[in-house]
Amino acid sequence: MSLPGPRLGRLRATPAGGSVGILLALALLVVGGLQVAVELRVDALRHHVNEVAEPTGELIAEVQYLLARQTSALRGFLVSRDSTYLARYDSLRAAEQRIYPDLERYAAELAPVVAADVAELSTLSDQWHGRILLRPITDAATTGTTLDTFVVLLEQRLYTATLEAAGRAMQAIRQLIRDQEVEIARVERNARLMLGVFFFLAGIVAVSISVLNTRIRSLAAESEARRLEAEMAMTSNERAVAAREYLIRGFTHDVKNPLNVAVGYAELLELGHKGTLPTQQVDMLGRIRSAIQDAVEIINELLEISRLESAGLQVKRKATDLGALTSEVVREHAMAASAAGLDLRFVRTDEPRESLTTFTDPERVRQVLTNLITNALKYTPSPGEVTVRSGIAPKDPDHPGRRIRLMVTDSGPGIPLEEQERIFYEFHRVPGSIGGGHGLGLAISKRISRILGGDLTVESVPGHGATFTLWLPHRRRGEVEADA
Repeated sequence: MSLPGPRLGRLRATPAGGSVGILLALALLVVGGLQVAVELRVDALRHHVNEVAEPTGELIAEVQYLLARQTSALRGFLVSRDSTYLARYDSLRAAEQRIYPDLERYAAELAPVVAADVAELSTLSDQWHGRILLRPITDAATTGTTLDTFVVLLEQRLYTATLEAAGRAMQAIRQLIRDQEVEIARVERNARLMLGVFFFLAGIVAVSISVLNTRIRSLAAESEARRLEAEMAMTSNERAVAAREYLIRGFTHDVKNPLNVAVGYAELLELGHKGTLPTQQVDMLGRIRSAIQDAVEIINELLEISRLESAGLQVKRKATDLGALTSEVVREHAMAASAAGLDLRFVRTDEPRESLTTFTDPERVRQVLTNLITNALKYTPSPGEVTVRSGIAPKDPDHPGRRIRLMVTDSGPGIPLEEQERIFYEFHRVPGSIGGGHGLGLAISKRISRILGGDLTVESVPGHGATFTLWLPHRRRGEVEADA
């Protein structure tokens, strides 16, 4: 910070003038010394921000970018089995490794929390890369092993933990920069106050006020310029995210089309379009068609997750009786439950029928309920029962406002306590569980419930079944009509 001193006129050599001159000279000395001290302090703080903190943040951002590209390369290889994706992964990993020495050197000059976060980031990254079994993936490409077997090798939870560690390190850097800026502002503010006092004692208050006003205008202009730059950067980042999502959707669409064509050809062969096939070959064609349809289903679920992540999910809210909707979904699954030897029941616990009318998207609620009931029927052995309940949730001080809860309870084997949070992760299935699935349905349902303003939770005791609860905000009919 530069603090200009006052402009002084020529003083007459009188006793009074001499005393004033001495006082002014002393004031100038104090002002000059204060100016030098403030400049040294502010320069040191700004140097620390510009030469240490900001480069550290840039390196962490680069690590985040490389991690995203690494997992993209691995997924590309799993989809295409093109070895160039592995070479790209190796190159990106090497680039990441080259960053850590500089990152750790910078972090050592910052607060201990930053150094700890950077160390944790490096450790988690090494663990994640260590769990990616590239040799089995390469063998799969050579032997033609089913691709889905190796999807779990991506270790999504370690990858997510690594990104979260990078986020914490970035947050610590930002907080440090904010603290430095606060310190700079404090030093400058104190300096201006002291200058004002000395200028007042010297009789040059008007000049000091003018200088301070000029400085304030300069800071305001600089702040406005930085704000505009930040807005432009944010807009550019949003465009980049949109372009990335567009690319992912286009790529997935291109993969899904030939798979659907393959299903069509398989059906034609099964129907004897090219001549009657032996029973064994027809059975093999059925297995091929089923495997392709599973792949198409996975692609559809990945597209759904992509839309949820990019805020591309279309939510169409309208007045909906969730009790009637739940009853209808239960009826749709009655035949499947009967075929599986299960008793599927619906219990409505609310008072009047309109008490469950709320403002939400009925199709998205139906999607979540369908997934929960389908899972309950799939994982509950026969004979068993699945009970679906709808009603107003009891008041909860942690969740202000009225809420509706839709509960799906089964008599299945239950879910271990350590797995009750993980089941909402993508591609995660409870070890040893019966039934199929790709580990995406609950992850999608969880995100949809939160977009609708609610949540999806589970309660379970191993050996005594499980209860999944869809929580949704409740509004009275008058409130719904007023918003509609």
